[in-house]
Amino acid sequence: MKESILLKEIQLFLTRYCQQERHLSRLTILSYRDTMKLFLNYLHGTKKISLSKIELSELTYELVSEFLTYLEKKRGISVSTRNQRLCAIHSFLRYLLFKYPNCAGTISRTLNVPKKKVIKKPRSFLSPEEVEHLLKSVNRKNWIGERDYLLLDFCIRTGVRVSELVNIKVDDIILGKSPYVSVTGKGRKERSIPIDRSFSSTLSNWIQGNDLTSSSYLFSSMKGSRLSTDSIQYLLRKYVSTSRRNSSLLSKKRISPHTLRHTTAMNLLSRGVDIQIIALWLGHEQI
Repeated sequence: MKESILLKEIQLFLTRYCQQERHLSRLTILSYRDTMKLFLNYLHGTKKISLSKIELSELTYELVSEFLTYLEKKRGISVSTRNQRLCAIHSFLRYLLFKYPNCAGTISRTLNVPKKKVIKKPRSFLSPEEVEHLLKSVNRKNWIGERDYLLLDFCIRTGVRVSELVNIKVDDIILGKSPYVSVTGKGRKERSIPIDRSFSSTLSNWIQGNDLTSSSYLFSSMKGSRLSTDSIQYLLRKYVSTSRRNSSLLSKKRISPHTLRHTTAMNLLSRGVDIQIIALWLGHEQI
């Protein structure tokens, strides 16, 4: 059976090129992998194209445009996600461009598939009263409740991303006169986020009370393993739902982990912190 050039090159792109040559982050590679899977499924399932027979010269502007339209209309993805998928395809096409100069004309044209303009909506955030109401919805009478309360409080105080939170270990928490947490963010860029002394004392009690070692995850499952980003999104939804049953205070807001990051930013802004410092605090490259 003839080996599929497309499948071979996708494998080399994700392993050799993305991992070994460019040293891209795990999350970026997973995003690229998911895009490639969706694209292959589209070719085989929707377009009825044989993956073993397709030529690289068939990766046309029209084909990629139709794929993106399919994602938007059939799978209901947002414009931002559509642009993210396009970014992955462009990266793959640029990889092919230098390996197959005989297909340069088609690939160069396909690289001109444009991104769509994203209509940015104002991000929601929680007021101090809403934060207090959300935290009160957590039942702290057991270990999971205590962990969840501290986890949510940690997110609101530090503004870390969920992808950063799940990887924080005890060794990343620096206690003392000027406590802070060391975080590895997007692009493996490291930054330090200050922690006030009262909260650092709470973290210290949590670490000592659970006999956590320096290599332990700060917030883990009951078995001590790493939490998934999905599990954190789930627990936030659970406590938001509990809050809404008890009061209508949060009923009109769509709350996600990113809402907690914006709450951190607004808290800092209300205390007079310069916006450039806030950008550095949250790990943004630009203001």
